[in-house]
Amino acid sequence: MKLLKLFSIISLLILLNIKNSFALEFYDNFPLPIGLYFIDYPLYYSADKKIDEKGNVVNDDVGFRLMKNLFRLAYWGRTSSGNPYLLNIIIPFGKKEARSINESDSGLGDIFLASSYTLCKQEKLYFLGTVYFKIPTGDFDEEKNINIGDGQFDIWFQLNYAQLINKITLESNLTYIYKFENSKNDFKSGNEYKFESLVGYELSDKLRTGVELSASFSENDKKNGHIIDNSKSKVVQLGPQLFIRISDKVSVNIKVISDVYVRNNLKGTLMHGRLFFAF
Repeated sequence: MKLLKLFSIISLLILLNIKNSFALEFYDNFPLPIGLYFIDYPLYYSADKKIDEKGNVVNDDVGFRLMKNLFRLAYWGRTSSGNPYLLNIIIPFGKKEARSINESDSGLGDIFLASSYTLCKQEKLYFLGTVYFKIPTGDFDEEKNINIGDGQFDIWFQLNYAQLINKITLESNLTYIYKFENSKNDFKSGNEYKFESLVGYELSDKLRTGVELSASFSENDKKNGHIIDNSKSKVVQLGPQLFIRISDKVSVNIKVISDVYVRNNLKGTLMHGRLFFAF
């Protein structure tokens, strides 16, 4: 029973680390021309270390891997007053595995519906508001330690910023994630606060490079309505990013992000891509 309990705790920590698969990419927060866009986000996350609330490594052989593709269909439009807005659907497919407990799951993940609206726009400066709704479409089995779905609804409230200063781009997101209780196991993940920032520099009209810094902080989890002490987590990530414009309608974004500061979570590395197509 003690071993099973340990495995369950590892599983919950894994979910905390990988739920938020979205990442800030170049030009994410700049409104685009009216039209339909298709974006594919392939990602690979690898973590072998589990860190406790004091920063100590309590397991260095977790063997967790996440392979995923997020397919996003987006429409940029304009209101009657000319204000940009964005409508999205994001459909993930992938596989999770933890070699230390010899478990895995794969298939359709939790689908997101999202909408953005431009709150303020000036010359080369934008503020947007975004709301995401996560629908638990992915498989979730309370008897398993690894699930491709979370088994819960989430709502994300996000403030987006973007500015172009000569050859420098500045983008950031400030996000609050409210997580509903999973009715299958009466477990509620702690609500989360997340900050992402990206500074880029234009090397040419087709090439841009930069650095991303992000930090996330979660509240304590709850089980059957009771707070689980010392279940808050903190993760700070840092890494380089490269943008390549292939044509007016096609671009590629590549980045490698490392967990540089972790408390009560897994510590690993994320390799993340973006393939962008304009119709």
